[in-house]
Amino acid sequence: MDYLHLVISGFTRIYRLLIAQREELLTWMLPLFVQDEIRIVLRPTNTYGRILQESLHPTLLHNALDRDRLLDLAALSGEERFCQAALAAIAYERSLFSQEAQNWPDLRPSETGESPEKGYTVMWCAR
Repeated sequence: MDYLHLVISGFTRIYRLLIAQREELLTWMLPLFVQDEIRIVLRPTNTYGRILQESLHPTLLHNALDRDRLLDLAALSGEERFCQAALAAIAYERSLFSQEAQNWPDLRPSETGESPEKGYTVMWCAR
């Protein structure tokens, strides 16, 4: 990175300025913002982007509650494992998609309890 020295230099200059002006910041400037709302970013921004992108998957758009649950779990838990589990489940489902059939296979067991034959369900919805 040709610009790394610029980032380090800029950070160092601002840090030193804040230290030099510490009292003024604490007594005069920061109190001006005491009523302002703040946002805390707990994860890298790209993680939020991935969660949002995955939440737009068609299976989560069939039922708004499913999508909301995924977003709530990822947002409220603060644990990467829940986000990764949801992403893995969606990736598994996507891996089953047949380009040839333009559909997902019907993996439900047959009424006799035997393994289903490889078939694709077609559902129609009308109002």
